[in-house]
Amino acid sequence: MASVSSALRDGGGMGAPMIGLQHPSGRMSNAPPALLPLVWVMINLRKPMFIACGANRTPIYDDTYAPMLGERHPAALGHPFFETWPEVRDEVGAQKDRVYAGESVHMDDLHLTLHRNGYPRLYCAH
Repeated sequence: MASVSSALRDGGGMGAPMIGLQHPSGRMSNAPPALLPLVWVMINLRKPMFIACGANRTPIYDDTYAPMLGERHPAALGHPFFETWPEVRDEVGAQKDRVYAGESVHMDDLHLTLHRNGYPRLYCAH
């Protein structure tokens, strides 16, 4: 794992667009080295994942997360999380803030209604 750029370059369809993406600390190609292991896991796990960066929780995401976004992809890349998913702010906003404060968060029986492709869809995590 040499750099974030090399990890992204090998990261499927979403990798290349992220190389030039501006994130809260600058361009992804110059991202802090601490971000590299997270990006590598996200890209190579092949499970829907995103990493929320900075105060606006700006997401970067992998190929398998893109379909979850529906018509919001690719516009969601590089835009604040709650601009993309305003309907989940009440359910997950406080938990995201706790994570950014250094706490571990586990959510049992989470039900989210996501508006995708023109209609609401319920997602559950148990």
